[in-house]
Amino acid sequence: NITASGGSQIFAGIQISGDSLRDRILRWLDPIDVQLVQDRLRMQHTPATGEAFLHDEFNDWLKSNCRRLWLHGEAGSGKTFLSSLLIDQMPNLLSELDQAEIRQRAIAYFYCSFQNKGTREAMSFLKSINAQLLIKHENSEKVSRSLTLVIDGLDEVRSGGPQNQFLSVLNDLAKKENPHFRVIIFSRMQAIIRNPLKTALGWKPLSRDIGQIERDIDLLALQQISQRAVLGDYQILIQHGLPEKSTFLIYSRFRLAALQIQELCDCTETHDTLDEKVIVELLNKLPRELDPFYDRIVAGIPQILQRPLESALRWLTFATRPLYVEELIEACTIKDNITGTPSTVGQQIIDITTVAERLRGMVEIQQALSLPYLELQKRTYTVQFVHQTVKEYLSPVTNFDRPAGRLRFDDAIAHKHLAQCCLAYLSYCADKQDGSSSACSFCFYSWHFWPTHFITSKHPKTPKARLDLDSVRLHNSMIHPDLYETSSSTHVQAAETAFQFE
Repeated sequence: NITASGGSQIFAGIQISGDSLRDRILRWLDPIDVQLVQDRLRMQHTPATGEAFLHDEFNDWLKSNCRRLWLHGEAGSGKTFLSSLLIDQMPNLLSELDQAEIRQRAIAYFYCSFQNKGTREAMSFLKSINAQLLIKHENSEKVSRSLTLVIDGLDEVRSGGPQNQFLSVLNDLAKKENPHFRVIIFSRMQAIIRNPLKTALGWKPLSRDIGQIERDIDLLALQQISQRAVLGDYQILIQHGLPEKSTFLIYSRFRLAALQIQELCDCTETHDTLDEKVIVELLNKLPRELDPFYDRIVAGIPQILQRPLESALRWLTFATRPLYVEELIEACTIKDNITGTPSTVGQQIIDITTVAERLRGMVEIQQALSLPYLELQKRTYTVQFVHQTVKEYLSPVTNFDRPAGRLRFDDAIAHKHLAQCCLAYLSYCADKQDGSSSACSFCFYSWHFWPTHFITSKHPKTPKARLDLDSVRLHNSMIHPDLYETSSSTHVQAAETAFQFE
């Protein structure tokens, strides 16, 4: 597996063996493997959803002379699932349109994610695209081909420099005068994306018909209901008997529909008997917006678990990269002293089962679990938010005027707190008798990223933290102060090279 030095990102899935030219190029590119994301989305896809759009509006665009498409929609309206469907079906759609001499129809794609900094950099996008083309077409002869680039989640890239770089790269690529080269972007409708694309020539904005979205949400609801034994007998009742009372279609949001279905199933488990009256009452009580749903989850946390689970949500909101399961659980053991400053590490209060159950609907464990939680292999599974709207609920980055829910974090205060937690944890690991890092599962993250949190607390909107020689010396001087009591440069160099936690 490809790994990044310094713990800067998490890469997995691309197997590189041997020393061929292809292997050397791939190791040099060091790409993010987006195939893992595509495989996960494919497993979650509901049959028939999105088909109408692909064969109507999207097909009309394919038949036109336009080669650049910006597909926009609200948060939670199914853009990412639609992009994954398009990636799978694009070769078949093109085969009906492209000329007969086009014998290869290449698709390369990239998923930007608010949860992983590595996916929000234009250079990572270029590396991934080149790696995909190299892997898929290494042995291809020079034949006429078409190429389609699909980029999802451009709105999840931080506005300003990073997003401008992405848009600049995409506009440069889109300038290529080739009738068989297409670029497709999926994102929210945001002025910072719309304006650059509007001034550039050739971009066509497109949004889905609300009726199609509602039909797709209905299909999603029916499929999930049919899979729940407690609701299976009421599928027709919910579909045909209560359409005007059902909140599944309110605001046309897939994320909202998924939460409503889950809540409906949970509520029905507390009833001994179900009938039409009970179903109607339950449907009418379901929240009709996302934030009230998240409020309900937070309000349901028992008081004894409020501190560790709030800590878990803070880490998931502001962590520099996705956290492994064992890292998150260990991070939640860091305690505050009487002044509110993190200073000690206590006993484990929660486990991953508690996090997954109490915060269901807000967090999920990547990848799909085939083992019980207690048997999870370390540095394999990460904990992440299920959707960007969860992070927006906890710490808005686009709509600062949205009403605060039951829980909201301040960026600067949170990053300062996390920097202090990292330093407290490093001190704890240094004091352990065995002196090793094997028992300190959160040490690797703390070691590399406390400067990022510290600098970001000073400049929350424009973080510029970088690991340099001074920060490395500071790390080591804290962990091994005896080596820094002497002015010997030999000892200092030894501390900077020999005493690494991993």
